[in-house]
Amino acid sequence: MVWLSLVTSVLIVGVVNALQRGLQPTVSPRTSRAGIAAGIMSYGGSWVVIWAMTQAPLALISALRETGVVFAVVIGALVLKEAVSLKRLASIATTLIGTTMLRLGR
Repeated sequence: MVWLSLVTSVLIVGVVNALQRGLQPTVSPRTSRAGIAAGIMSYGGSWVVIWAMTQAPLALISALRETGVVFAVVIGALVLKEAVSLKRLASIATTLIGTTMLRLGR
């Protein structure tokens, strides 16, 4: 997990720097803090999933992890006031059907 995170981070920074050569985007301190916080939470979330896989059956953890799509759409609609399109509803339905099948298939 550590190596994957480090290698991915270096690759992303390198590609972004190469694609934005000559541009000097201004990033506010607030945006920088939000980005750092999101990165730390993402990294921590990955470790929680890895730990959970040592505590419960993999199918159960996978099903629970995939429900993040549902929460993302709900948060987007309620908090960010994003439109809920047919594509998003289809992704929710597919996720819920898939997680139900994983759970019931045991």
